[in-house]
Amino acid sequence: MDYVARFVETALDEQGDIATRDYLRLFGDAVARHVPPYFLADYGNSFRSHIENPVWVLQSLVSNAIKEGEGSRDLAKIANACTSAGLVDDLSQHVEDEAGHCRMYLRLADLVFPDALPDSARGR
Repeated sequence: MDYVARFVETALDEQGDIATRDYLRLFGDAVARHVPPYFLADYGNSFRSHIENPVWVLQSLVSNAIKEGEGSRDLAKIANACTSAGLVDDLSQHVEDEAGHCRMYLRLADLVFPDALPDSARGR
């Protein structure tokens, strides 16, 4: 648990602004109260046993791409329904981020398993 928390804190602490310090304080408090399962050794051990199975890895990458794509689509619907220009801008950025994550998972799947994805999933 401490490793992940320290990693996040170190990465964000470089920002050095008040909002980041507040976030880190809240993050630390939340993690102390409710330890995320992926902070636990059993989760890491389970993940390591699964990651050795290429089919599982490919399914995981594609599943994550699908979820990120769905998130992008759903956020776009919310953005289209908003009337606040500032909120639309923020949501639009989030839409782009989620779409980028989707593409990243697909590129990674294509890199590791070059013959597994159909051309339509490659964006070529």
